[in-house]
Amino acid sequence: MAAKLLFPEDDITRVRTTGDVLQLIQTANKRPCGKILWESKNTSNWQSIWIEKAQQDRKERQTDLVIIVTAAMPAHSRLLTQTDGVWILEINALPMIATLFRAMLLRIAEANSYRQLEDNHLEILRRYLLSDQFSGKMRQLVSQNKYLSAFMAMP
Repeated sequence: MAAKLLFPEDDITRVRTTGDVLQLIQTANKRPCGKILWESKNTSNWQSIWIEKAQQDRKERQTDLVIIVTAAMPAHSRLLTQTDGVWILEINALPMIATLFRAMLLRIAEANSYRQLEDNHLEILRRYLLSDQFSGKMRQLVSQNKYLSAFMAMP
């Protein structure tokens, strides 16, 4: 598969004999960052029923994106379009758009990772501020400092 040459870090597998491909996007350290289901339609006429099938496949496979790759684009569409959450891509643009979608999912995973790290740090800080250990240290500091002791005794 050409996709394995483009994205050697990713786990790319054929999921059916119909030509569908599942791409598990991973960092260089093999941390999963997202999934794309690529549905290939090798035909000369666009069929709108593909959208509903792609939506069902996305739910079954639990992917972040589903992309129909075809030479037969919907009327008035060129290169790339989206209908009801399903991306439709002209086959000639596949390497460029695949690279962009992969980069987008990597960035989203990176942002989520930073947010989780920040949330974890805030939770650790909150627990410490509410702990007996912090309370004891604050009482000790206040009792050792006459100014703070006087301030804390104020009504």
